[in-house]
Amino acid sequence: DHSQAQQSIATMGLRLRAPLSPMAAALAERRSLPTAAQLAADVHQHARGYDVALVEGAGGLLVPIDERATIAELAVELGFPVVLVGRDALGTLSHVLTAWESAERRKLVVRAVVLTRGPWSDGDTSSATNAAILGARLPAPVLTFAASHDDDDALAARADSLLATLLPGLGS
Repeated sequence: DHSQAQQSIATMGLRLRAPLSPMAAALAERRSLPTAAQLAADVHQHARGYDVALVEGAGGLLVPIDERATIAELAVELGFPVVLVGRDALGTLSHVLTAWESAERRKLVVRAVVLTRGPWSDGDTSSATNAAILGARLPAPVLTFAASHDDDDALAARADSLLATLLPGLGS
């Protein structure tokens, strides 16, 4: 039930106002954060009864969520497969390959890499080769997703298409 899922998402977790890493936002707001284990338990509780649970990280695998843990440790606690997402722009090769190594080090299963294209890709010639280079180096599909903020319906359709591509491979 879609409305029930939205309600679960709306009531789950801690919301921080500042557009910063979880730890930085919590420090700025003088709030404490749950541990990675507590966050994972909350996700598992809210995901109970659903076939698929998608959990979005905050800024990358090595972003701190507290004094010790990162988003990567949260992913380990969750035990879900991972989809790495990066901007299809100059620098993404290093970012994605570094994230891949971080995931491998923690024995996380990376099911796909998604490169997003948007205004940041305009005039950036690296987007012509990023997916091919990553695809040759990594044993997971490398997909591109054109994000446009001009047309919400078109963006939703592209997101649905992307999810349809990813979901068959996301089962654990």
